[in-house]
Amino acid sequence: MKSYNDKIGPLKNVELVMMSYDKSSDDALAWAKEESFPWPTVLGEDKEKVHFGSVEVLSIPTYILFDKDGKVVTKGKEKIFAEIAKMKETN
Repeated sequence: MKSYNDKIGPLKNVELVMMSYDKSSDDALAWAKEESFPWPTVLGEDKEKVHFGSVEVLSIPTYILFDKDGKVVTKGKEKIFAEIAKMKETN
């Protein structure tokens, strides 16, 4: 939450979305609610509906930064936070 609050939360042009691959959809949603995550939670079974269909997830967590048109900008936590830092400078 601290990384989110410090690096993503204040930015108007960046939105974090969590995709859960938990076996139980109810458990995933209950956990997100319990933790009071301020971002939307998408269930793995719904990834086609939110245009993440072509994204391959090989490990959890996986970090992917998309542009406003749904194209992948970069992957990996370090690279994404570097891109977000650039956005913060221009925001």
